[in-house]
Amino acid sequence: METYSNRLRDAIDRAPELAPSAEFATELRRRLESHAQAKAKARSRGLRASWIAIAASLVVAVASGAAYRVYTSRADALARAAVGDHVECALHMRLPERGIGLEEAAQRFGPAYRVIQHSPGAEVSTASGKATVIDRHSCVLNGRRFGHVILLYRGSTVSLMITAADNGDASRSVRIDGMNVVALRAGQQALFVVGDVPMTDLHALADAVFGPLARELAGA
Repeated sequence: METYSNRLRDAIDRAPELAPSAEFATELRRRLESHAQAKAKARSRGLRASWIAIAASLVVAVASGAAYRVYTSRADALARAAVGDHVECALHMRLPERGIGLEEAAQRFGPAYRVIQHSPGAEVSTASGKATVIDRHSCVLNGRRFGHVILLYRGSTVSLMITAADNGDASRSVRIDGMNVVALRAGQQALFVVGDVPMTDLHALADAVFGPLARELAGA
């Protein structure tokens, strides 16, 4: 059935005087094309800005990731050295260079070694039980010097060590070569407790010894 709107459209189509002028049609077409081009440019600018922002964030992420990898690789290398010293010295006693006393180490290499002559004490109370000191000395593994306190703790041999800190060293807990490690940066020294005991127990020992050591090392 023919509707009113259809009849009206047919009437307009059959009446030339109602048709738009050529100038009007041309101007309308120009405006529509101009508007479409403007929208396309705006959309292109928006997409370009989005891609620039994404690219910038990717650059930052990659750079941050690279910095983090450098940091973690340095920290892991030092923690791995501490684990190696614990295994070779405390567990197997097979270091190629003989250890020296802490007073001699303090006179030759700096006062930090003197601090661990008396800190921690002979017995250390922790939230996980008592730790007993069985030896104190300074030793070298692969050219790195450590101040080394060997303790008996939770039925295992555990090492407390200090060594010169590298840039970026900070507090962290890791497991390396079957050993748990808790580390802390204290001034110019890096502190480690290393052992084959659960991490919660190792943290309890670190909580008991790191605070007093860090305070004394700050003034050493």
